[in-house]
Amino acid sequence: MENIKDILKQEESKNLEFKEDLTSENKEKVLQTVIAFANLGGGSIIFGVNDQKNVTGIDNPFNLEEKITNMIYDIVTPTIRIDICFATYENKTLLIIDIPKGSTTPYYIKSKGIVDGTYIRVGSSTRLADRETIKALDLKKQNISFDSLPDYR
Repeated sequence: MENIKDILKQEESKNLEFKEDLTSENKEKVLQTVIAFANLGGGSIIFGVNDQKNVTGIDNPFNLEEKITNMIYDIVTPTIRIDICFATYENKTLLIIDIPKGSTTPYYIKSKGIVDGTYIRVGSSTRLADRETIKALDLKKQNISFDSLPDYR
């Protein structure tokens, strides 16, 4: 991982997201972002940084780590293997979640189902995947490309 100071200079992007904390209001958005990162190229979510990129820190990082790990494991399918680490910046603790590019795509929210619960990253935003994208993700899991499929027309 890059130096935290260098990361904080970057803008949110297709593989970087900043969150101040995990709240009941943003819980679903965090899950959607984790899924989107796993479905495409991977990425990192840094907790303890607000939208203006001010470092606010996390009061109880071990509690937050447990909440996030349980939330992802309980709500997302297939299971996404994440890597969580802590960093200190300006005497404040940050929690960093690294989400690798997944190999068993598509990942989605169990309760919503594959059609309504699959997300992808488009630039710095997370979007609901359309049916074609979901099909492409499923083919990717099987190491099949659209070009290799027969055209019966």
